[in-house]
Amino acid sequence: MSSTSQSNSVDTSHTSRSMWLVKVPKYLSDAWARAASTTADSTGTSTGGGAIPVGKLRFTKPDPGSSQPKVPQISFHIDAKDSSSNTPLDHKLIMSKVTDQTLAIVSESTIRGVDDGDEPPPKKIAIEGIVKQRANFTPMVSDSYMKLKTQQVEAAAKPTRTAIMLERAVANSYKPRSNHIESAEFNKQKKDLGKRIRDEPEVVKEALFAAFEKHQYYNIRDLQRLTEQPITYLKDILVTIANYNTKMPHKNMWELKPEYRHYDDKSST
Repeated sequence: MSSTSQSNSVDTSHTSRSMWLVKVPKYLSDAWARAASTTADSTGTSTGGGAIPVGKLRFTKPDPGSSQPKVPQISFHIDAKDSSSNTPLDHKLIMSKVTDQTLAIVSESTIRGVDDGDEPPPKKIAIEGIVKQRANFTPMVSDSYMKLKTQQVEAAAKPTRTAIMLERAVANSYKPRSNHIESAEFNKQKKDLGKRIRDEPEVVKEALFAAFEKHQYYNIRDLQRLTEQPITYLKDILVTIANYNTKMPHKNMWELKPEYRHYDDKSST
């Protein structure tokens, strides 16, 4: 049988086995995990012979004269010397039957001794039993329990990233600047040029005619750079000698009016 078929097959030989589903708080499961590798003698001293007990189950018989159901009360007490100061010591075991759904315990294990070459070892999936009983370990409300919940809420609310103040700047990081080099150069150029002074209209027209002798179409920014005139003043002069194109292929460009051109439309490019 191939590893694929073995991983897809399920062992159902234990479906008739009844099992309990027990839910415990995380701190209690951690305590059991630590105790699994620690050993102790009858007095509780570690010896290396078996796992030390984490706590004790207590069964309280119901009062024969009580009208309550004749069900024993079960509680669990953690050994105080093996727990932290905020760990609740007393827990009650709340049990309930599973009647409204079907729960199964499924295990997956690796089959050893099967050589499939470079393929990973096959897996074996088995149903270990059907859950017939639920049991929840619920801590009893106490000062230690309230302190534990407070710590958990504060830990959950604490941001994972926090801002810290550095005593000195990190060498590989960018330092903030109030004035960048590009801005400083622009301000210096603007200060050196000063406020643009309006030339006489005829002088500006001569500069525009000289520019249009080199190129047929110009952008307003290029004309402003060539004439060094305020843009509003330059536009007032342009409308008298040039046309503004609003259609392609020379959209947003200026061109001399026909009466000022030294070329005709057929020879223009």
